Amino acid sequence: MSKDQSNVDDVISEVDSLLSEEDPDFIEQLGQIKIDNAMADLSLMDQVLNNVGPEKKSFVSTIKSLFDLKNNASVLIPFWGLIIIITAAVVFVVKMNTWNKPDSLFLTSYAELPAEIHSYNPVTESEMFFDNSRLLKNIVAIKKMVANIKSSETSGANPMLAFELNIEGMTSEVIIEIKDREAEFKDLILRVAEESNYDTLLKSEGKQILSENILNVINANLTQGQIRKVLYKSFILKN
Repeated sequence: MSKDQSNVDDVISEVDSLLSEEDPDFIEQLGQIKIDNAMADLSLMDQVLNNVGPEKKSFVSTIKSLFDLKNNASVLIPFWGLIIIITAAVVFVVKMNTWNKPDSLFLTSYAELPAEIHSYNPVTESEMFFDNSRLLKNIVAIKKMVANIKSSETSGANPMLAFELNIEGMTSEVIIEIKDREAEFKDLILRVAEESNYDTLLKSEGKQILSENILNVINANLTQGQIRKVLYKSFILKN
C-alpha cells in the first residue's frame, strides 16, 4: 500500500472515531444503508463518455477536413473530381433511358395536349379577318363614270350606264396607288363596263359579274397589293 493511501485510511479512521464518540446513532444509521454496486458502478458512464465523445469529435473533424482545400488540396481535389464524374455519369445514364422514347419533334394535333378541347362551327362562329368590324377599312371612292353599253332587245339604240364605286383595298398602300393612278384605273373600268349589255345589267347577277370583272382588271394592274371588294355607290341605267 502506498504512503498516500495509508494517509487516507488514517484520516478515515480518525473521522469514524470522532463520529462514534460524538454521534453513535449516526454511525449506526450509516451502517444500515446498503448501496447497490451495479447502480454505483460509474465505470460504465466513464466508458460511454470516453467512447462517444471522441467519435463525435472525430466525425466533425472528418467532415471539416473534406472541405479544407487550403490544407488538403492534393487529396481533396482528386476526391471531389471523382465525385463530380460519378454524379455526371449517373445523370447521363438516367437521361439516356429517356432518349429512346419515340417522342415526336412536332405537334401534329392539339388533341395530344392534356387540355380541354373546344369545338366550333366555322360557318356561324367564325369571322373573316377583313370583315372584322374592329379593323380599319381601306376604301377609296371612284367618282361617277358614264359608259356606253351594248344594246339589247329591251333597250334603245344607245343605252348608257352611270355608276359610282367604293373600292376596298387590303392595305393602305393599295388605296394610295389607286388614287395616284385614278385616271388610268377609271379608263380600265369604263372599258370593262362597255362590254356589258343592257339586259344583263338589269339583273342582280349581271351587276355582280360586272363588279367581279372590275375587281379582276384592277388587281391585274396593281403593283402595291390587291383589292378585295368593289361596291356600287350608285348604279343608273338608261335605255
